[in-house]
This record gives sequence, C-alpha cells and structure tokens, in this order.
Amino acid sequence: MVGADDISRCWSTAQPAANLAKSIAIKVIENYPGNSAKVSHIKLAHDYLLRAFFIFTVLLAVQALWPCAAWVVEEIAKLMAPEVRRPLMMCFS
Repeated sequence: MVGADDISRCWSTAQPAANLAKSIAIKVIENYPGNSAKVSHIKLAHDYLLRAFFIFTVLLAVQALWPCAAWVVEEIAKLMAPEVRRPLMMCFS
C-alpha cells in the first residue's frame, strides 16, 4: 500500500509524478499474489453458492412433484395389473 510517507518521498524528487507512478506500480506488483488469492476465493465461494442454490431448487422441485409422480406410477401400475376374476359363488338358502 502506498502511504503518506511514500508520497512525500516521491514529491521530494526531481520527477515526482513519475516516481509516484513507479512506486504505485511496484506496490501493485507486490500485492498480486494476495489479490489473486482473494479473487480466486471469491470466485470459488460464488461457484459454491450457485451450486447450492441449484441443488436447493432441484430438491424443492422434487419435493413438489413427488406426490404427482407417485400418483402417476400408481395409476400406471393399476392399468398394467392383470384383471382379477372372482369366482362365481352361489348361495343356497
């Protein structure tokens, strides 16, 4: 980070603007690994958040559609089941 002492040191030279730009550029280059790590962690957290939201949405949809799907499967099972014939029972009284 470029602080007040760096700025005052740059302004006391012959070319203050160039010296300040050079100082800022050096500090930026020194901070690349830290900034890259921060950005990587932010991107990773964002990906995890999107994945969690997607999974939550899918599970919510499954929970909402489960009764309907169970009813459909039950109806299909009824249609595919063979017809049960009951024997004719005669009652004598």
